[in-house]
Amino acid sequence: MKLLIVEDDIVLSQGLNIFFQNRYSVTLAKNLSEARVILRENSFPLMILDLNLPDGDGLAFCRECKEKYNMGIVILTARDLEEDEVRGLKFGADDYITKPFKLSILDVRLEAVGKRYKAEKVEKYIFDFERQKFTVEEREISLTQTEQRLLKLLIENKGRVVTKEIIMEKIWYDSETDNIISVTLNRLRKKVGDDLITNHYGVGYSWNG
Repeated sequence: MKLLIVEDDIVLSQGLNIFFQNRYSVTLAKNLSEARVILRENSFPLMILDLNLPDGDGLAFCRECKEKYNMGIVILTARDLEEDEVRGLKFGADDYITKPFKLSILDVRLEAVGKRYKAEKVEKYIFDFERQKFTVEEREISLTQTEQRLLKLLIENKGRVVTKEIIMEKIWYDSETDNIISVTLNRLRKKVGDDLITNHYGVGYSWNG
């Protein structure tokens, strides 16, 4: 599952990245401007959001993201007053955690939020390889035989990075260039949703569904 962390404290941001990178596909943004650019180009089911950011207030951004993207949002902030927490939840946050915090608590709460949004997303995608029926948000899509084999390979290896070498061996056999992989993956991501397939640059791809 993809996770966006919006935090201007670089040390904390990198620490969270290290802690979560084995279970989430993590992207970091140090301010609201960066976060908006990232969200325009990618889909994220989960976000950890600081409120005290250098280019604006995270509360308004929280409401903006909830309305635009319907994503799971965990606020992580130094604002520890009761009224701050109430406002955060009213603005759309799924959970509110104050600094200083325990990583184990953040981990459990983020996982709980992620399960809710992952469950919603799973119901939107139906991939029936035997009948060759593929549905995205109740809309049937058409996949070529190559796209079907590639999608099946990624799903069968869910949670693991499928290297380009393995993809070449399993899908194209004797092709001499891996450029065909990126072309086909880009086409597949447009059809099924780019949030379901993560590109591990220079290494391979993984399935997040």
